[in-house]
Amino acid sequence: MKQKHRILTIALASGLAAAPALAEGPLTLEGGALSSASKMGTVADPVVEAPPMAPVPTMVDWTGGYAGVALGVGRASWDDGSSSDVLGNLFAGYMFDMGDYVIGADLNYAPASVFGDFSTASEELRAAWGLVGRAGVKLGAEGRTLASVGVGPSWVRTRDAGGDGNTAVGVTAGVGVDYMIDDNWMLRSGLSYSRFGSVGANDISVNSVAAHVGAAFRF
Repeated sequence: MKQKHRILTIALASGLAAAPALAEGPLTLEGGALSSASKMGTVADPVVEAPPMAPVPTMVDWTGGYAGVALGVGRASWDDGSSSDVLGNLFAGYMFDMGDYVIGADLNYAPASVFGDFSTASEELRAAWGLVGRAGVKLGAEGRTLASVGVGPSWVRTRDAGGDGNTAVGVTAGVGVDYMIDDNWMLRSGLSYSRFGSVGANDISVNSVAAHVGAAFRF
C-alpha cells in the first residue's frame, strides 16, 4: 500500500513539473525531439509598412532679370475732357527672392506713336515712362504666382499745337499678378494709376488709369 502511494506521489510531481512547459506553447518536433513553442521563440507580428510620404513642393526662385511687352487699354482725363485708346508698353526689371516675399523694380516705356494716341485739348502725348518699385508675396504651393504692389515716379512727354515739346513729372501706383510658367517665361497682368499735376505749357492736371496683360522672358 505504501508502495502505491509513493508511485502516485511521483506521478503527480512529474505532471506538475511538465505543466509550465506545456503552458508555454504546443510541443513541436525539432531535431527528432519534442520542444515547446517557447523554445523555438514566439512568432513575430507582421510588419506594417507606413505609406510613402508625399514629396514636399519646391518653391520657385524669382531672383533674376526679365524683359517683355504688355498690351491693354487706358484712359486719360483732365479738367475739360478725356481720351481713351488701346495702349502698350515695353518693360524690363529685376527681382530679388526673399523667401515668401519678393522685391524689385520695373522700368516701363510706352512710345505713343506705336502703342496708343492720347491727347488733351492742347497737348499730344508722345511718350511715357516710369520707374516703379515693387513688393510682392508668393502664392500657391510652389510660389509660382506673385501678387504685388508698386509705386514710383513717372514722366510723360507731350507736344503742343505749336510743335513744342514738354516733359511732365508725376507718380504711378499699381497692383499686379505675375505667374512663372518656367525658368524662362512669365505672364503679367495689372492695373495702374498715374497722376501728373502740370502737363504742357498750360499746366493742366492729367490722371490716367490702365489695365494690361503681357509676357516676359526671364534671364
